[in-house]
Amino acid sequence: MRALWLLLIALAASADYVDPWGLPSGSDSLEVATLDSIQNGSTVEGFDFFTGTSRNAPYLDFIFGKEVDLLPVELAPGSVYLRAPEGEDFYDRALIARADAGFTDLESVASMEDVELGALAEAEEDGIYLLLQIREGESPESTAVKFQVKSLDENTLVFDWVFQPNGTMDFIPSSLRSGSFSEIKALY
Repeated sequence: MRALWLLLIALAASADYVDPWGLPSGSDSLEVATLDSIQNGSTVEGFDFFTGTSRNAPYLDFIFGKEVDLLPVELAPGSVYLRAPEGEDFYDRALIARADAGFTDLESVASMEDVELGALAEAEEDGIYLLLQIREGESPESTAVKFQVKSLDENTLVFDWVFQPNGTMDFIPSSLRSGSFSEIKALY
């Protein structure tokens, strides 16, 4: 019985985050791009929320190539920041922000309207962040992302994420789940 309990705990710990409204979501981890790896052109990891995958490339390729939306970077020894890539004009874009401290989980963040975005946000364990994803030439061109840092050390960032693909800044249900009227009424 104890072995079964330990197996269930291990499976739960490795399970992907599932958005209760059915929006694309998951869990992932990224290696932090250290100052050394950035300076010597080594491969670093970034995350693309549109495809829900991490990618590897030299830091400058990500910054100027727009292939990823999120890069965890070490700006000074022991400090990890979350960075959104630059625009085609090579200037940092204001695309990321930490959510208000009152939010304790992803479900409590309903929108990113009226959020003041910046180019960087300091990464903190249990912090919830909002990101505006830009896909130039796509329809829609901008999409909303929210994610929560689940664990963080000098080498690795582990996070849960939710992506709103319909172009709104709200994390609302994309469709109703089947259920009885009383179940649906309780949700609204």
